[in-house]
Amino acid sequence: MRISRHLVACGLSPLLLLGCARTPAPVPVAAVTPPPPPPRPERPQDLPETLRVPARLADGRYATINQGITAAAAAWHVRSALNVAALGCRGPQEAGMIAGYNRLLKTHKASLAAADKAVQAEFRSREPKDWRGAHDGFNTRLYNFFAQPVATARFCAEALAVVTEAEAVPTAGFAAWAPGALTRLEAPFTDAYARYDDWRLRLAAWEAGRVPGAPRLEYASMAQVMAWTPPETVWRVAALR
Repeated sequence: MRISRHLVACGLSPLLLLGCARTPAPVPVAAVTPPPPPPRPERPQDLPETLRVPARLADGRYATINQGITAAAAAWHVRSALNVAALGCRGPQEAGMIAGYNRLLKTHKASLAAADKAVQAEFRSREPKDWRGAHDGFNTRLYNFFAQPVATARFCAEALAVVTEAEAVPTAGFAAWAPGALTRLEAPFTDAYARYDDWRLRLAAWEAGRVPGAPRLEYASMAQVMAWTPPETVWRVAALR
């Protein structure tokens, strides 16, 4: 029996040899181009560079001046918000807003008077020494909240919708209707807060280099290195002749 030249070159017994592995040709490795750095998060154009955002409550809502109030206070806050809209909203909705607000004062005069009386009683109970000063200061902050320019356009549109809806609200049902209306009137501002918070968080992550999805280089531990085994070698059975 003649041993093939391939087996002789390997220098091994043909009875023991199943095959000799040849050194594989080097596989070209394509150069990996790192991804470009992510762009700096853009601030929403309708939001200012600096915005005072209230803290969040345990339920995720913002701790605005409209949170944690009584039903009577909610009715008064609706009146205050619509008053701001009637004084400050301009453009196509101006005439409708002013007319609607005046009708609100007439239609729900008794409900608003009762709400005002109840709110004053709350301040007398909390601030017996200077309840009127505390009450006036609170009303100033309340007006200033709804006068924030950060959400004027959307607030004015919502105020017109609310004051129009109020015309169909029964007088006896105004107090029950007011909390939902207040939530709608506040939403343009809290939504602006949420968008501002989102931008600031993305900007902070970008500045710190912790952008989600960006590739990160990680090193294996020594135990992982020592436990590594190469892929199984493929052997060819040499032909005998």
